[in-house]
Amino acid sequence: MPRIDAKHEFEIGQVVILNTWYDEWCCGKILRSTQNKEICTGIKGKIKLIVVGHYRDCDGTPLYVLSSDSIGYISGYESVKQQTSYKRWVDLFITGISEDHLQECFGEKVELKHKSVFEFEEQLRKELAYFAKES
Repeated sequence: MPRIDAKHEFEIGQVVILNTWYDEWCCGKILRSTQNKEICTGIKGKIKLIVVGHYRDCDGTPLYVLSSDSIGYISGYESVKQQTSYKRWVDLFITGISEDHLQECFGEKVELKHKSVFEFEEQLRKELAYFAKES
């Protein structure tokens, strides 16, 4: 039964706890952060992450995109350049998480620093250009 009218329980920027499980699709997934840290979700336990995107599966069930970084997730690309760029940063996100696997961290919410990986990448380019001038 389609659930297109079902609302997403967790807002963008909300900090949640992901209950990971070893023997399902999550097994062995490595979530990378922009601080060059790695979080292995291929273990059973709990990880505190940020909701950075919403979407739905084919029957309308609300699904979430999570990250350890406050960078927004977008699901479409305007160009091949954007698609190539996105693939470089795909490990920043865990997608397809249902509400069944999430718990709220009461009162914890963050503002996303960047609307998308493209905005984040543009900032990195500017910083690199600045440092190149200084050298």
